[in-house]
Amino acid sequence: MNGIRNDHNILYSGIFQNAAEIAMDWEVPNADTGTQTWARVPYTGSTEQAVITADNALTLTVGTWVSGVTGSGLSAIGAVQKTEGGSADKLSVLDIPFILEDSFRQVGFRVVKPGAFVGAVVDINETMDGSCGGSARFVGTGDDQTGDISGTFRFNNYCEEDIIINGQGELSGIIDLFSDELVFYHFIFTDMTILFGNQSVTLEGRIRVSYLASPSFMVLSYVYTDNNTGVSYWLKDLVVEMVEGFDYVDITDLMGRYYDPDEGYAEIEIEESIRLYDDDLWPSSGKFFLVGAEGNQGGNTMTSLEFLSETSFLVEADTDGDGAYDDYSSGNQLWPELQ
Repeated sequence: MNGIRNDHNILYSGIFQNAAEIAMDWEVPNADTGTQTWARVPYTGSTEQAVITADNALTLTVGTWVSGVTGSGLSAIGAVQKTEGGSADKLSVLDIPFILEDSFRQVGFRVVKPGAFVGAVVDINETMDGSCGGSARFVGTGDDQTGDISGTFRFNNYCEEDIIINGQGELSGIIDLFSDELVFYHFIFTDMTILFGNQSVTLEGRIRVSYLASPSFMVLSYVYTDNNTGVSYWLKDLVVEMVEGFDYVDITDLMGRYYDPDEGYAEIEIEESIRLYDDDLWPSSGKFFLVGAEGNQGGNTMTSLEFLSETSFLVEADTDGDGAYDDYSSGNQLWPELQ
């Protein structure tokens, strides 16, 4: 892959136009960046690299995949919230971006058409209803010669798949004028609230997606705060490389950084391609791992999460830095049984 690397050695494969766009992201908590509408990172937890132990390996790996978005459902193992009926309320790292994208894809397809207007730049004002309530509205402009769109996206109790979104953000993107497909977008948001079951979180950050070539890429970088506890988590510069099949998505590359407020951060990398079928809540195969601080044997401490089936997974860890995942094993875990 060819592209620009940031200070964490994360390759963006040309998703960003230049180094200045990388600088849009937060670099140091509580430091002025001067490049965003907000000046400080709204993350208040530990910023030290985590030493991975038998006590935190499960918390960090599961927390990475659910991205802390489970908020008030986090328990000693940092996983999910059970409802009274026994089913698990849980969001994966891809749920929020995909739901947002579904609403973005409804913008401008009937408006931005080649030669449909006298002038190239036209006003767009569209409202779409959520499948389970609420609405979303886009107010902005579109270029009927290039497919470029930009404007403000507002969510008012917008509900999809029992996830309710409130708040707004700035959306820019490109629509392919011949296929009517959204092929690129960048969404910057502050104070966007997500409600799911008993969970309530506030998100601040950005999502950037490109379908201009295969594989497609998604970059997620945001802080999410549990509104019940005030605790914040940080998913920084997570680059997701995706290949879509008939009824599944393969995640072929995964790299970035996850900050846990108590444990600190770990670097995210992929070991085996992760497959997620359209009708499943969780991947059925694949493996990713986290790299922590140095252990007493001189190497980095590490932990991995392997998806065994659409309902089960296994976490293992190297807690002394000797290069072997032989210090901790969670045994087979079932997503629906975590609480």
